[in-house]
Amino acid sequence: MIKIKEFKKANTSLFKKSYYDSTNKLLFQETIDFKIYKKKINNFTYFILYDLNMEIIKPVYKFINSEIIEQSFNTREKSIYALRFLYCFLAFTKTSIKDLDQSKIDQLKLFLLGYSLENGSYVLELETIRGNSTVNGYLNIYRSYFNYLNINIEYLVKTKTTNILKPSTIYEKQERIQKYESNLKTSTPANRVPKYISTKDFSKIINEIRKDNNLQAECIVRLMYQFGLRLGEVLGLTFEDLKEINLDNKLYPVLHLRNRLSDKSFQKAKSCLVINNSSQYKSKDYKTENFGYQKVFITYDIYELIKALS
Repeated sequence: MIKIKEFKKANTSLFKKSYYDSTNKLLFQETIDFKIYKKKINNFTYFILYDLNMEIIKPVYKFINSEIIEQSFNTREKSIYALRFLYCFLAFTKTSIKDLDQSKIDQLKLFLLGYSLENGSYVLELETIRGNSTVNGYLNIYRSYFNYLNINIEYLVKTKTTNILKPSTIYEKQERIQKYESNLKTSTPANRVPKYISTKDFSKIINEIRKDNNLQAECIVRLMYQFGLRLGEVLGLTFEDLKEINLDNKLYPVLHLRNRLSDKSFQKAKSCLVINNSSQYKSKDYKTENFGYQKVFITYDIYELIKALS
């Protein structure tokens, strides 16, 4: 019999793999521990994952510190821990990444969820319990990592089309989206805060703001409600981000969402290139739409309102 038992050491999950003979006598044990090391150089944190022989896992190193280098620190940190659990799973199941199939991916999901199980001569005892949304986040990291390695696991990337209700500035409409079939189902709590307010509530808020003639507050609320900007994206805007562009001989007002080295943590545009060095301002990536910056079309009334703040 083989028993794999999770235990904690300094808040880190380790796994002890024990081998027993037919009389339940312990033959030998081994500890499965892939160590993570963080090294900060020139204000940038490098993440390193070591294998059981304390050798650097080079594909992980390159993926975290090169392929997704533009991602935030939190995203990269989450990725290294997700990959650590992947390699722990591969080690105690003696599976190669290239051999991952639907059956193994389903086992991996149960492992990540923290399901203890007993299947014949195989026993898994886990302590850490994770939610479906957390596991789905790990699966997304694995998809990116496998894509980086040019490994295609069909079951993991297969999608299906589903309909969802999506709010616009005036009404709700159905939209067809693609979802991964291998993702776990997630539910929304019944007593949750609504994701958006009604047009009636929006009008009440604007009327209250206008009583105080607070142009700045009106700009913030309208940009968020009417044009879908996150609060951080609004707070990170400068007047140089407000532009007019010519399309088919007609002018349109637009906002350019981008990140800057001087931005505070609450001013980030999450969908744009993260700036770690001023030299990135001159890069092709920073000047590329939908990567270095996002373009948001606005109406001329809000354009003039923002201009009035200057």
